[in-house]
Amino acid sequence: MAVNPFSLAMRRVIVEQYVKLPVPGNSFEGKTYIVTGANHGLGLETARHLVRCSASRVILAVRSTKGGEAAKADIERTTGRKDVAEVWHIDLSTFASVKEFASKAERELERVDGLIENAGIMLDTWTLAEGMETSMTVNVISTLFLGVLMMPKLMESARKFNNAPHLVFLVSALGFVSQARKEMAKGGETNIFQGLNNSKEQSMDQR
Repeated sequence: MAVNPFSLAMRRVIVEQYVKLPVPGNSFEGKTYIVTGANHGLGLETARHLVRCSASRVILAVRSTKGGEAAKADIERTTGRKDVAEVWHIDLSTFASVKEFASKAERELERVDGLIENAGIMLDTWTLAEGMETSMTVNVISTLFLGVLMMPKLMESARKFNNAPHLVFLVSALGFVSQARKEMAKGGETNIFQGLNNSKEQSMDQR
């Protein structure tokens, strides 16, 4: 009897919810962090924890500034710390927004001790952003693009403050069942996204 790989992946995800992970409890006093997709879910809780652990600045990098302000208010209410969380706009569906965000960080942040890239989307209809299927643009291309653009700032912070900044990517359990490797192979070595950017071959069905 064939085993459904999606079912296995979901079973693994459920089991992992009960695994006790070490949570940093030390002080982040004087440090600055950026969390993308910080208005809900893991991003929100990550930002909340950083604020609670005495970080000096926590940038809530969000597409919806309204949602970001609501998250900021919630963080301030639950931690009792104000003027730490800041809402900055970023739209990962456009390269211009990613570049604008990185430039702002370079100009306005003295240091960056950690960039936690949590933002992502899951769509059930085919759309394009920057010439690529939207979820690939947001979840993969722009996410990595932001990391690359922020690398000089992270390296500068390491030299200036003698620390070890972290660049973290949060990923989905769907990666365990993805057929991306097979589809990317269709493009050979010159265009790995070719198979992933064909609306006639790709299914957006999330079931």
